[in-house]
Formats: sequence, structure tokens, C-alpha cells
Amino acid sequence: MEKLTYSPKQENKVRQWMEAVTGEEIPKGSFWEALMDGVYLCKMINKVQLGSVKRINTNDNSPSYRQMENIGNFILACEDYGLTQENLFEPIDLHSGQNIPQVINTLQALARKCQENGVSILQF
Repeated sequence: MEKLTYSPKQENKVRQWMEAVTGEEIPKGSFWEALMDGVYLCKMINKVQLGSVKRINTNDNSPSYRQMENIGNFILACEDYGLTQENLFEPIDLHSGQNIPQVINTLQALARKCQENGVSILQF
């Protein structure tokens, strides 16, 4: 897989799309830190496809393995929604902040898939 590069413009576009989907603002500051517990992602995929993630670990003090479980559940829900493996990030990419461009790539792929499936919130 080719190495993707970080783009603040792409991050902002993804942020806007995610906020339109959820109706909730992503906390200001670091994008990955706001998403690293997986809670926002799980809420978002549940808006796209109801019941995609049955259980979300929402405790602010959730241990890392619970946060990784949330992220993993989001990724599984994305697969179920039709995203292909090459469009998905690995849980560690987000949780550690090591590969945020791949996380953004996954979210862009999800936005495109939503449009294909007639769930168009914002043009992407």
C-alpha cells in the first residue's frame, strides 16, 4: 500500500462531513485525539446505518483495549457497509496517531459509499 500524505484541507473536509452526519461537533484540537477512543466514529456509522455498532464503550476513562474495541467495531461496520479492505485503516493507525492520512482516506471512502447508497449528507 502506498504511503498517503497528510492534508489539512482533506481533514477539514472530512470533519465537516462527519459533523453533518452526526449533528455533533468534533472537539477542537487534534483530529486523531478527538477520534482515538472510537466513540464518535461508532456514533457516526450508526447514523449512516442504524444499529451497525451494538455496543459503544463511552466511559471517558475507558482503557485502551475498550477504545480499540470501538475502533475495531467501526471498521467492521464499514466493511459491512461495503468498504473494501484497501480503504480501511488499522485500529492502531488511529489509536496511536501513526497513520492519520489512512484514517482520513477511510472516512473519505465512507463518504463516497454513502453517496453511492443514496445517503448524501454533503457532497464529497
